[in-house]
Amino acid sequence: MKTPIRIISLSVILASLTLPAQQSGGLAERFKQLDRNGDGKVTREEAAELPMFDQWDTNKDGAVTLEEVTAFYASRRPSSAPNKTTPVAPKTTTQDGFVPDAPVVGEVNGSYIDPEFSESANQVVFQDAQNRVWIGEIDPETGLFRTATGRDYLVDENITIIFDRPPQARKFSTNGPEWTYDDKGPLVVYTKQDSAGIMQHWMARLVNGKPHVT
Repeated sequence: MKTPIRIISLSVILASLTLPAQQSGGLAERFKQLDRNGDGKVTREEAAELPMFDQWDTNKDGAVTLEEVTAFYASRRPSSAPNKTTPVAPKTTTQDGFVPDAPVVGEVNGSYIDPEFSESANQVVFQDAQNRVWIGEIDPETGLFRTATGRDYLVDENITIIFDRPPQARKFSTNGPEWTYDDKGPLVVYTKQDSAGIMQHWMARLVNGKPHVT
């Protein structure tokens, strides 16, 4: 799962440039690292591996500024519902003065255990505290959930709990649901007891927007 995680992380890192530079000097420094010649712009040559260069380059001058990236992601952040406030991650400062600006993905008090990303499907699968399996749709441009909670498809329930050490008198797994692929495309696998109480390997995929468990 390393490649999908890297790609999602890239989007989240660049989405974090949505604060003005004066509010987050550390984030501005990230942009400066890409700006190799220090002219305040990042050209296609300087950032050849960035997949969304054309979307960020809104004035089509062949270079991207911090302001363009900021405006791009600001216009795509979901608006707050009436009488509700958008959750904000608590800000912390490291010893060197860097202030992270990581956008909140999903509910602040939500349960997202061992999330795994599928680059090809633009989806994430995770387990919650009630031992249910969920699939959520991901916006590939921002790395954020398309919906407020990311609980778009309930795949299965009562799957095996996750522990890094055996809980007393309970069967457990050390891993949550994972993505895999077959000739029909992406599917998720997870551990669950069968009717006889035996731990089994279960598989599920979305078929016409509905979970199909085997």
